[in-house]
Amino acid sequence: MTDRQFERYLLKQNNDRLLEIRIEIDRIINSRNDEYFKMHLKTEHQRAVIKAAADYWRLPYEAAYSKRRFREVKHFKHAMRFAMRCATSMSLQEIGKMLNCGHATVMHSMKFVQDSILADPQYYMKCIEFCEHIKMVMQELDLNKNNFTFTSINYN
Repeated sequence: MTDRQFERYLLKQNNDRLLEIRIEIDRIINSRNDEYFKMHLKTEHQRAVIKAAADYWRLPYEAAYSKRRFREVKHFKHAMRFAMRCATSMSLQEIGKMLNCGHATVMHSMKFVQDSILADPQYYMKCIEFCEHIKMVMQELDLNKNNFTFTSINYN
């Protein structure tokens, strides 16, 4: 391993740790505990979907509501909006309300993920796999009978 490769490795490790610290600071400062989470999501099923999504991306569930724009958090949020739109028949407004954003932000996320086909194919494939994961989580929770109705997955 060259010195330059070692420096890159250390920088990556430091960036990962820094992201964890910043997310923890967000959690403390913004009091994003379970009570906050329960206030913003009306049903237990919505909370379970967000938690499963955050686990899939290896982020705390508070990242879904974080105002930070770190790359990992940004990609998680875009993928979450994309997955909710593809896997359910929820309107843009409903998805926005669930994820604490506006309908235009949901539209932007759809475009962002679709544009990543050429720019970042690995991210796009992860989003497609994530859509399938979210759909499986929803089916396990049997949300079809409660708040969500499923549509066929349309990635475009």
